[in-house]
Amino acid sequence: MVRGTELRKVRSNSRVYQRYYLLESGLQALRWEPSKKESDKARIAVSSVREVRTGRNTETFRTNGIYDQISEDCAFSIIYGETYEALDLVANSAEVANVWVTGLRYLILYGKHAMDMIASSEDSLRLVWLAEMFSSKVVSNGQGGREEKGISLRSAVGLIKSVNPGVRSGKVERRFKELHRIKERTSGARTTGVGTDVGAVAGPEAMVGTSVVAGAGTGSGDGIEMVGRGDGAGTRTEVVGKGDGAGTRTEVVGKGDGAGTRTEVVGKGDGAGTRTEVVGKGDGAGTRTEVVGKGDGAGTRTEVVGKGDGAGTRTEVVGKGDGAGTRTEVVGKGDGAGTRTEVVGKGDGAGTRTEVVGKGDGAGTRTEVVGKGDGAGTRTEMVGRGDGAGTRTEVVGKGDGAGTRTEVVGKGDGAGTRTEVVGKGDGAGTRTEVVGKGDGAGTRTEVVGKGDGAGTRTEVVGKGDGAGTRTEVVGKGNTDNRRGEIEDMVTKEEFIEVFHELCTRPEIYFLLVQFSSNKEFLDTKDLMKFLEAEQGVAQVTEDTSLELIQSHEPSEEGRRQGCLSLDGFTSYLTSLECHLFDPEHSQVCQDMSQPLSHYYINSSHNTYLIEDQFRGPTDITGYIRALKMGCRCVEVDVWDGPDDEPVVYTGYTLTSPVLFRCVLDVIGCFSFAASECPLILCLENHCSPRQQRVMLQHLRRILGERLYTEPLREGEGYLPSPHALRGKILLKGQKLEEGCGETEGDVTDEDEGAEMCQRMKAGNSEGGGGEGGQKGGGGGVTSSVKTLTPAPPSKRFQLLKELSDLVTLCKSVRFTDFQKSFSTQKPWEFCSFNETLAVRCASECPGDFVNYNKRFLSRVYPSAMRIDSSNMNPQDLWKCGCQIVAMNYQTPGLMMDLNIAWFRQNGNCGYVLRPAIMRQEVSYFSANTRESVPGVSPQLLHVKVISGQNLPRPSGSGAKGDVVDPYVYVEIHGIPADCAERRTRTVVENGDNPIFDESFEFQINLPELAMVRFVVLDDEFIGDEFIGQYTIPLECLQPGYRHVPLHSLTGEDLPYARLFVHVALTNRRGGGKSHKRGLSVRKARRGREYAALRDLGVKALDDVFKMAAPSLKEATDMRENMQNSVAVFRDLCGVSAVANLMQCVLALGSRVAGADGAPLLLFELKEQYPSMESQGPLPDVLRRVVSTYETMIQASRAVIELSDGVYDRILQIQTTGEREGKREEREYTVHREKEGMLCWLVRWLESRQDVLLQSTAQ
Repeated sequence: MVRGTELRKVRSNSRVYQRYYLLESGLQALRWEPSKKESDKARIAVSSVREVRTGRNTETFRTNGIYDQISEDCAFSIIYGETYEALDLVANSAEVANVWVTGLRYLILYGKHAMDMIASSEDSLRLVWLAEMFSSKVVSNGQGGREEKGISLRSAVGLIKSVNPGVRSGKVERRFKELHRIKERTSGARTTGVGTDVGAVAGPEAMVGTSVVAGAGTGSGDGIEMVGRGDGAGTRTEVVGKGDGAGTRTEVVGKGDGAGTRTEVVGKGDGAGTRTEVVGKGDGAGTRTEVVGKGDGAGTRTEVVGKGDGAGTRTEVVGKGDGAGTRTEVVGKGDGAGTRTEVVGKGDGAGTRTEVVGKGDGAGTRTEVVGKGDGAGTRTEMVGRGDGAGTRTEVVGKGDGAGTRTEVVGKGDGAGTRTEVVGKGDGAGTRTEVVGKGDGAGTRTEVVGKGDGAGTRTEVVGKGDGAGTRTEVVGKGNTDNRRGEIEDMVTKEEFIEVFHELCTRPEIYFLLVQFSSNKEFLDTKDLMKFLEAEQGVAQVTEDTSLELIQSHEPSEEGRRQGCLSLDGFTSYLTSLECHLFDPEHSQVCQDMSQPLSHYYINSSHNTYLIEDQFRGPTDITGYIRALKMGCRCVEVDVWDGPDDEPVVYTGYTLTSPVLFRCVLDVIGCFSFAASECPLILCLENHCSPRQQRVMLQHLRRILGERLYTEPLREGEGYLPSPHALRGKILLKGQKLEEGCGETEGDVTDEDEGAEMCQRMKAGNSEGGGGEGGQKGGGGGVTSSVKTLTPAPPSKRFQLLKELSDLVTLCKSVRFTDFQKSFSTQKPWEFCSFNETLAVRCASECPGDFVNYNKRFLSRVYPSAMRIDSSNMNPQDLWKCGCQIVAMNYQTPGLMMDLNIAWFRQNGNCGYVLRPAIMRQEVSYFSANTRESVPGVSPQLLHVKVISGQNLPRPSGSGAKGDVVDPYVYVEIHGIPADCAERRTRTVVENGDNPIFDESFEFQINLPELAMVRFVVLDDEFIGDEFIGQYTIPLECLQPGYRHVPLHSLTGEDLPYARLFVHVALTNRRGGGKSHKRGLSVRKARRGREYAALRDLGVKALDDVFKMAAPSLKEATDMRENMQNSVAVFRDLCGVSAVANLMQCVLALGSRVAGADGAPLLLFELKEQYPSMESQGPLPDVLRRVVSTYETMIQASRAVIELSDGVYDRILQIQTTGEREGKREEREYTVHREKEGMLCWLVRWLESRQDVLLQSTAQ
């Protein structure tokens, strides 16, 4: 903020200006540039700022023509001055907007003391807690009180993971080791930060003795080292490239007699590089520049050396492609001259280098011959000088890269030896260097590992003014086997530093600061405000807040003071209490006393199969898995088996059999393991009468009294309720006709397997593919059908009467058409629909299908061509009211995600109450509507995807490493009018804590049938992009700030992987696209539209519904008056459209303080309603707030006090209309269209009642 940021300023005329905004150095004012205003006008004093609003919540934003183009998360406004002027700004990212909003609010709160507060706000609660935790670990390790030695690296990693178990151990270990490397490089230096920009804190002098290291999660490292010694300062910067070998090294060495800079850039992939070195000393200056060519080996090296006694220039050109090169060097000094000439051969690599050096005090000759073709070479150099002698010998191996280099330097003041051995083929190498000088000694040793890049470098430097040792271990892949490694010890300061870096979530910190009145923590009142305003918790007290603090605050001091620190707040937000899924729905929470046909029932298809439908094995584990997951309808396909024992498998396929007796044993053990609701056993019987008797014996012996055998009494129009049938097993199957006196009779065979074979043969003969849903392998399976017994057409078979009598409430019958079913089908008769037929009915007769399912149970099983066990979309059938949609539990994916999530909303009991519009006798609903549903109030779902944590690499990814580029899809599944999806941006190379900060809005027309799905994908994937998902019914959403746990493709929890989101649901008035909010909400009655009831053409009915007109008008006026006044009040408070009244009042609180700090407005309770009373003269803005508030209270009072009477009148008219409608239908046979209009009118009247109830509650 002090350095400044580019922000866009939005004006009321839709003009947008790019300006540079910054805080003045004294933090007393905000100014911007460039500006046509005078300098004192292009600034706002911080003391004059009344409020900082987030989002597009001022009149300028709401009425702006580019409203929809501005991100809600990037917009904020500064309200300032006595007249409450607004400076409306848009940042380039939500993160930048968060920084400005949080910083300005902090300045408003603490004024000129803000920096002092920041400096002193090291979060003492957190520091004390971490220090205590570290000390406890020291004691538990048996070290007594010797904290100065620290704890082991392994213990430090474990300690951090005990608080934040989601962080990867390797990442924590890497951060500690980076700290250690810095300390080793800067012996005697002071470490002040990790990953911190210290350059802005003070001048250059403050940078001496500072070490900073920053690393990336991919194995690359950025190192910055500043070394301060008695005679100067030094800086070393090293960046090692990621994957492509790029690197940058910068070194500045400063000593008492001069300065030096060395910069090196190594190219990426193509070997390009630039090296620049400037050496300055008291007696001269030098510059060396080197450029290495790209791909073709071309390079130019130029060096200029200037000293007090001479000058020298070195130029080198290396040829391109053929290796030719010429190097010429002329050295001129006061005491001699030297010329070096080098010619390198072309094509065969041969070369001769000759150098003659002549100086006043000696001579030297260097000769070098480089071998041809095989790379062998010998270099010999003899240097003769007045004060010593030196020999350099180098042999480079042939073909395998081996080489030995030895150098002996002799001088008057010391001696030095350098030896280097480079390994053969595997890159191993050892380099040893001993330097001896008059003022000290130094040894450098380096070992580079083989193949895996591991290495150890040790350097001892001894000089007259100081000494230092540097050790560095570089290892990849096999760090546990590094030679010479001794386990590092972690000090308390290092532990706290790394904990701050890895366990602090900035998005939660910004949220805490927004509600905190005590710097770095929340007290009980702060937490109360957060729970009421954001989390939607009703009737919160300070005791409630204190209980949460005692449960989640990790520090003993915080619990004693009743304060929730950042870590405690994080613990609360990641707990089950802040789970997106409402815990109320973890138990059975719906009315279970309605007829069985009013519920969706969790169902499995061919439960005995655990792979595909044609060759897959049959196993009892299929039943165990399905029943444990809450399935309440399983399928048993029974055939004659050997030894008079019936078996279960799919007929006319290659699936293996399992004994019927074993299947019943498993069902008997697990039938009510997950739920006590009734279990439907779909018995597909193909056995002979002889083996049917064996079936009967097993059923009676194993299932016994749990079998429900009581027939439905004559005259009952509906099936019993799940509550009445709890603990019972219902058999679905063929049943003999009533009055059959024989011991057996013939019935139509029900054979889904035969249908599959017939369809497969038909598809094979036509050469075409199967129906939708076949993913692969169809050709091989179809060809195998030729070797099997052809499936016979539908036939009749003998059914044992005793077995028939066990079927009572679920008699299997064939479906013909809706008209026949409406007139002849009995409530206990049960139709099964093939997927193809069901989809056609849903498309061609959606209204009839819905009405059929109000009274009768329908089961839909997958298409015969889904031999790969793929699944249909259950919502395509649920929207038509189909109760039982059979799923292949063995196949994971989107469809099973929807099915599993849907049945979790009622305690995972296997039964979910269908939407009211699908249950009411008189109602009209078309499953394929793309508009608002008559009589159902649409809702707006607001979702903000804030961040993610601990996102793993896709399980099927072929990429190496753990780096992902995540993005999130938010999907809505429901009726066609509701289906939608939106996606966030991609966060590059960050799966640990990506920040998305993006908001979306969805209109939901039938909330009772809608589901929300969060899908996390990898944008840079190889082979697999799926990271995780979470699906939840809209009815189960908890509002506020919530964490979303992610599941794998197969439904397992991904450990510690989650999303952080904010969710809000608001009611909509009518349908259509959302309108811009503003103060222009309709307030005049003359512009209000009232509902006009249509004539049915039946006098008796029309007369009844005309009586409803006055009551409907009154209800409309009450609701519209209240909603309009609330909308205006919300706008004046400057909060978003999803804000509740509590949030409005909290936002208003920051603006009602007078010059002396005393409140200008107070709440008083008058006649059981809160009244807002002024305490003195008010500005115009606050006067409008008071006036609007009083209007809102009066409108709300009218709803609360008068709605009951209006509700009763509408209910009476509705009841009368239904009664008259039934009578008219019996007497006059009302036309079908008029019947639909009647249903619509009745349902609409009911919705007006619901609206009144909702308005009263609000």
